[in-house]
Amino acid sequence: MDFDELLSLYFERSNALQTYWNVQITVGLGLLAFFASLKRVSQPCRLGWLFTLVYAAIATSNFLALRDVTRTRLAVWASINARILADEDASLRTSLNKSLTTPSVATVFAVHLLGDAVVLTGLWYLLFHPMAT
Repeated sequence: MDFDELLSLYFERSNALQTYWNVQITVGLGLLAFFASLKRVSQPCRLGWLFTLVYAAIATSNFLALRDVTRTRLAVWASINARILADEDASLRTSLNKSLTTPSVATVFAVHLLGDAVVLTGLWYLLFHPMAT
């Protein structure tokens, strides 16, 4: 692959990463909005566990997709960086190193886990403290 194709692939994977984050945020906010609109339910624990399991399955699937895309971005970034190091243009190297950053898989996992904890905490709170009157 030449340099232009590598950059194109990097940004294509960046767009895929953004799409997966958008799906995660939409599902989480939709779930919270659903529980915020509920009145009292007769069996809150049963409903809570059902939605917790469904959300956990969706979040796990989404994280696995994010992990794969992040690994691909890291591999493409390594290839781009190798090409940059072989080039003598120091200004290109400096500007790309500052502007193209790829989070590690551990960072993606930590942010995802934090978001999941917020959504599930909100879900259970709204289940026992309904906002709808």
